[in-house]
Amino acid sequence: AVQSHTHGYVLSVGGGYPATSTATNKIEKFPFASDGNSSDVADLLQRTIYSAGANSEAFGFVAGGRAPTYTNQIQKFSHTADENSTDVADLTYSAEGGAGQQV
Repeated sequence: AVQSHTHGYVLSVGGGYPATSTATNKIEKFPFASDGNSSDVADLLQRTIYSAGANSEAFGFVAGGRAPTYTNQIQKFSHTADENSTDVADLTYSAEGGAGQQV
């Protein structure tokens, strides 16, 4: 899971094995301050499942996963602007199912 101080984010929740057309590339956002549905605010670079989510004060990160093969990509998206993710780095090796951390 990824979160900011004010919102939670759901990343690539479409499911599907392997990551095929049933998986999604969506970044959905929901507020902590009120009850309500999430909204599709941006996209990951590709359909990805089993990736690790992490966050800093200003950004959310998605690392690894399957898309549809294993990937070592690290993607970043802003907590303050609803914009698509960008590829910012690579893991040492391709991985899936990792656990994220927050600062």
